[in-house]
Amino acid sequence: MKDFYNKLIQFLEKFLNNKYWYLITSIIVALVILFLTTPSYYALTKGFKPCVGCVDFQDEINRADHILKPTIYGKASHMANLQLRLTVPMIAKLIGTRSKIVIFIIQEILGVGFLIITCLLSYRITKDKVIAAILTLSMGFIYAGKAAFVDVEGFTDSYAYFFLVLALFTLNKPLILISLTLAYFTDERALLASSLIAVFYFLEFLDINKGKIDFYSVIKSRVFYIILSWIFCFLIRFILFKLYGLNTPSSAVVIPDFHRLGYIFWDGLQGFWLLLAGGVLYLIIEKRFFILSLLILSFLVMVISTAMIYDFTRSIAYIFPIIFIALYLTEKAINKLQLRKLMIITCLICFLCGDGYFGEVNSPDYYQSVPVKIINKAFFHQQ
Repeated sequence: MKDFYNKLIQFLEKFLNNKYWYLITSIIVALVILFLTTPSYYALTKGFKPCVGCVDFQDEINRADHILKPTIYGKASHMANLQLRLTVPMIAKLIGTRSKIVIFIIQEILGVGFLIITCLLSYRITKDKVIAAILTLSMGFIYAGKAAFVDVEGFTDSYAYFFLVLALFTLNKPLILISLTLAYFTDERALLASSLIAVFYFLEFLDINKGKIDFYSVIKSRVFYIILSWIFCFLIRFILFKLYGLNTPSSAVVIPDFHRLGYIFWDGLQGFWLLLAGGVLYLIIEKRFFILSLLILSFLVMVISTAMIYDFTRSIAYIFPIIFIALYLTEKAINKLQLRKLMIITCLICFLCGDGYFGEVNSPDYYQSVPVKIINKAFFHQQ
């Protein structure tokens, strides 16, 4: 086992020893995702008819023609919840397309971008290409990393995931504001997830300023811009409600189903729970209880809100920023050799989990690999 590990590390160090290692890594991870969890592209064709209460991808895109005046849907339908989810229709309007295929291609490009940023951010935190590459592969095995490649029905959460990870990565303050706003108006759950980004920013701020907090240093920090993004978001939502009547109906929220909390807890992070455990342990040992309290509070907000929404897998996937918080903390607690081993175990667990899609009314629907798809089509005539 030791010889295998050493050979694996030597191979990865040699393979990643090039200028565009992060791009190559991300493309390989994207191909792995497509091989292991290839979707049924029939949903992108004109012949596909969504159910009455389901998302209508084409109708969502066509809203580009009447962004501020959405079609009225039944309160129990998914489409009724999209009144303030304006990012994708605005993108369709800006590029002049109403094609599901074009929007899906953009979605996949953003998916690769998500993996690239994941790789670069992990490297910035650890200064280790091997750890960054393994973490990126691990991310590709959970829903947040694969959503851009498997969502053909039009949920478009991957747009929000991309803008959230971009906000985590960029040091450009105006871009933070723009990317977070785009995430908020892709899906409201991004606003909840931004609390985790705020914890990441605050942790970084304290370490840079050696625990000192003063008004001017806060104004110059990334923390200030996430607060600004919250104010900006609520201001825009208020204006859109007052002037155009756009709102998110109360039917979007259901009575919390805590019977499935076990699945919800596991599904969002899977193998990354090991990394989070390391980060929490570091905070306890270092007696950084205020940061720990903020982290727990943000985590509980995500979990409880997930239990109150129909789409468990989509919702809990918004918790992914906590992975980078955990990496930031664990990197301080253990050495590079130990962190590499931890990430390999994390990756293996994520790979073995067989990630599926879980909603409020159904059991997990597990994704299928290319070989399984071929067999089903050839012998069972499945689409």
